[in-house]
Amino acid sequence: MKRVVYLLLGIILISIVSCDDDTDLSPLLSGFWKQTQVFIDDESVNLSEGELNTSLLVEANGVYRLYDGVTQKEHPGTWLLSDENWFNLSMDKIQGKNTDGSYRFGQVLVRFTVVNVNDNEMELRIKTYLFERKLTVMFNLMEQDDTSGMSGEEKLELDTQNKRLHTYRYVFKKVNL
Repeated sequence: MKRVVYLLLGIILISIVSCDDDTDLSPLLSGFWKQTQVFIDDESVNLSEGELNTSLLVEANGVYRLYDGVTQKEHPGTWLLSDENWFNLSMDKIQGKNTDGSYRFGQVLVRFTVVNVNDNEMELRIKTYLFERKLTVMFNLMEQDDTSGMSGEEKLELDTQNKRLHTYRYVFKKVNL
């Protein structure tokens, strides 16, 4: 009987110790980050000067500020790390247009997987539809579709392209201030 009790205590102790091995990535995520690379379906994207000027300030209190170097606009939001490597960001998503033609934004939750983070570099991954990527400011606002003057067939082809699933990877370098 004692052997069974010791065996159970050993199993419980091992499970408790293995839970302590989980690393909290939150402290590593805090800091000032500059976008350096973007991959779409493992193909590197040539970034514009504006995209290279995109920055992300992640504060330890759960707040972040994204500066979109393309549109030169700031997009603040909140963040939360869950399930060890899910980086949840409240990000701006186009909800429509204002009377002056500018976009009206609302906040949506976007969940990235932290592929890698250390003192120098952070890599985030998300799998989503092109249409959702175009509407959501995932670090940079993408050019929106202009369907004026398109034939029905062209609109159908554009719709088919927008419904394709892609994997996006964003690489950032930590900047010491």
